Amino acid sequence: MKMRKSTWLLLVLALAAILLVAGCSPTTPPNGEEPNGEEPTPPPAGGCPTKVKTVVTSLYCGPGKISPNLSILISFDKDIVLLDNNPANWKVTVDRYVPFMADDDLETYKAALTATVDTVAQMSSKTIRITASVKDSFAGTFSAHTPINKPINKPNATFNGLICTENCYKAFVDVIAGANGALDIDYADEAYSDKVKWEYIGGGFPYSDILGNLCSCDISGEACCVACEACATPEPHCPIGTICY
Repeated sequence: MKMRKSTWLLLVLALAAILLVAGCSPTTPPNGEEPNGEEPTPPPAGGCPTKVKTVVTSLYCGPGKISPNLSILISFDKDIVLLDNNPANWKVTVDRYVPFMADDDLETYKAALTATVDTVAQMSSKTIRITASVKDSFAGTFSAHTPINKPINKPNATFNGLICTENCYKAFVDVIAGANGALDIDYADEAYSDKVKWEYIGGGFPYSDILGNLCSCDISGEACCVACEACATPEPHCPIGTICY
């Protein structure tokens, strides 16, 4: 009887040892597949982006003041982590080219405007959005039409936002017309939307890859202002009604 009890005790201890070892063993089969038969999730791939796409949209245009009035969506071809969201370290400029009729003569207004950056935020693993505000007080240059060579008659006349659509173009010309009663001002046959440029001007690194590797601090982009978030960028000016794809 003593022999049988000892044998039984040895069997129990052996079974406990087997269960203990099994509990510490990896649950993934030796062939690398997950228990449900799927391949294991690979580790995240690092590496800095090599391509940057810029899309600019208008949030408001007209003589009233609304901020922010434009949006810039920056898309990368690889996952990134935004490191610098300080608006002071990002610069946004607007190139404006506006033809119009003044006393039956074709006039053009040109301006290089600096926008105020309101926010810089990461929207997804591959996108950053900048919101900004631009205000035009007509300090740019007019073409050779003598009565309008200088700033228009009412220097307090302003236009806020981008020219993206035909309605925004007409609203802009209406401000010029309302501020210069000495001229008969009308719309031109062809209009152009604004071109918007952005760049990082901070002293650090704007973003890293998802593994924490610092990426280039010299990044920038430009695009025509459009009514949707996927459009071509013609040169040298941006026609109203750019075809979207």
